[in-house]
Order: sequence, then C-alpha cells, then structure tokens
Amino acid sequence: MVVTGASDLLDEVLGVAAAVGVAVDVAVDVVACGPQWTRAPMVIIGDDVVPLLAAAQLRRRPGVVVVAKVIPDDAVRAAAVGVAA
Repeated sequence: MVVTGASDLLDEVLGVAAAVGVAVDVAVDVVACGPQWTRAPMVIIGDDVVPLLAAAQLRRRPGVVVVAKVIPDDAVRAAAVGVAA
C-alpha cells in the first residue's frame, strides 16, 4: 500500500512498482489507509503524510517505509519513528 497526497511522489512509486510487476493499493489520506494499515504486507508512506499518520496513532507495525523527494527534516524523521518507519 502507498499512502501519499503528493501526486508526483505517487507517480514515481507506481512507476517503480509497475516496472517490477507489483500491484499497489493507494490511499491518498490517513483516513483512507486505516482498513489496510494492518493487512498490507508493506506500507510506503510519503513524507507529506508522516506527521498526520503519527498523529492518527495507528498501531505500530513492521514493513513501513518513508519515501521522499528530498531529505526529510527532523520533524518528519521524528514522526516516522512514531509509525515504526
């Protein structure tokens, strides 16, 4: 599953997934990802939604990766720890 509201970042992640033949579920916001958060084998989250996911206090889980087009700032990195990324 990919969670991001950044269309350019989503396009890049989907392009990589297509290149390796992997189907990807997409959630464009925190509310939409809730049902799949625990079921998806891997969750890729854009740096744009990391603080929102941390604030939502979803259950920590393995297999969470943050992707960004630039090096995330300290606030994003700290929030990523809250979602086990």
